[in-house]
Amino acid sequence: MNLRPSAYDTIDFDSAESSLLARKIMRSKKCLKDIYSEIYQDMMRVKDRYLVHGGTMLEIGSGGGFIKDIFPEVVTSDVKVIDGVDLVLNAETLPFPDNSVSAIFAVHVIHHIPDITVFLREAERVLVPGGGIVCVEPYWSPVARFVYKHMHPEPYDEHAPTWLITGDRPMSSSNQALSYLLLRRDNEKFSKLFPDLELVYERPFGFIRYMATGGVWLPPKVPEFAFGLLKILESLLRPIMPLIAIHHIFVWKKIPK
Repeated sequence: MNLRPSAYDTIDFDSAESSLLARKIMRSKKCLKDIYSEIYQDMMRVKDRYLVHGGTMLEIGSGGGFIKDIFPEVVTSDVKVIDGVDLVLNAETLPFPDNSVSAIFAVHVIHHIPDITVFLREAERVLVPGGGIVCVEPYWSPVARFVYKHMHPEPYDEHAPTWLITGDRPMSSSNQALSYLLLRRDNEKFSKLFPDLELVYERPFGFIRYMATGGVWLPPKVPEFAFGLLKILESLLRPIMPLIAIHHIFVWKKIPK
């Protein structure tokens, strides 16, 4: 069963133009802007609660986002040249000195990184002790698995034999199940490879409200006034979020020695 919208077939997700258009849509589409503003604010809250203060705060994969509108002190970056983004860099080679970065933010980014092991080694190197990585990624609830497998343009493969992402197009090459592999299926392997990175926070969130926005590329499914009601509904459904959530936020902290 494939419920994936045909509109996705016309978009070159790897172009700088698509990133700029995505940012423009996210800023102008109120229902979507509200959700991502909440996501950025939540990421900063958990950063302030669980990680040290001071040092550079870096976002990777910033091209289509607008974190700098809310937190201008965050250094933004992307793998391609995009207007309004501070740095062009590859997440597997971070151009920062050892022990100089307090937080790395990543919104729907790590499942695009070709070799997550290399990135995490780099993150360990540049992070100050007590700093960490704050991620928002696709979740693995039954609802999320259905949505990502049947209604989304990117692959979701919870049975992938490795963590590697193959392909030469950063946005089109991905596995949306990567956080499931790292945090659940291969958790023991992760702990052995990265004993200094501790998962200190994880929370599933988001369901019908995000889906009703149509995301970045599709029109909203309900009138604007309904999003306030959907937000209330989601708050009431919080106890069963592990069963229905489509996103989650989590934090890896570099344990001070």
